[in-house]
Amino acid sequence: MTTATGKIWKRQSSRRADAVKEARRRHSVTVMPVAVLLLVLSLCGCSDEKVLYSNFKTLPEEGWWAKLALHYDCERTDSAGLEDVTVSVRHDVSYAYRTLELVADLIGESGSVVRRRVSIPVTDEYGNWAGSGFGSLFQCDAVVMRGVEASAVSKVVLWQVMPGSGRLKGLTEVGVKITETAVTDNDKRMN
Repeated sequence: MTTATGKIWKRQSSRRADAVKEARRRHSVTVMPVAVLLLVLSLCGCSDEKVLYSNFKTLPEEGWWAKLALHYDCERTDSAGLEDVTVSVRHDVSYAYRTLELVADLIGESGSVVRRRVSIPVTDEYGNWAGSGFGSLFQCDAVVMRGVEASAVSKVVLWQVMPGSGRLKGLTEVGVKITETAVTDNDKRMN
């Protein structure tokens, strides 16, 4: 083999190796989100609660500005009984606060508005992440209202109201979930 042919062969081998590395990197990047999504879906499927509405909004990478309101149109087909309204926040380990303070406006079909302040614990007093998750991603939930009639919540509007923070970093998504109100043991005894 001549030196010119050897150089060409080495260059081609190097390009092939680079192409293989890039393909493996792309494969691992696409497989990981799919694996996480499948895990989350399987964990959600283990619940006994009947979810009537669920929607998450992705927050901008630069952070959630205090004046940025998130709007949720809570359309659902089955709304015969009483419902629970829950707010969920997904965050990574760069979130710098112990709680997340929100204001939730629940707007009824008649236009009535019920405003609630919601405090979602993100860590415990020792700095351990609360909620569920693994690696650097976590989800925390807080109930806004329990046992509300379906007509009382047709829209939900959320704002972050963290004191001294115009913009929050480390939050990735914020969601609203509406479920059928669970029957408690007290309710069973009364019937």
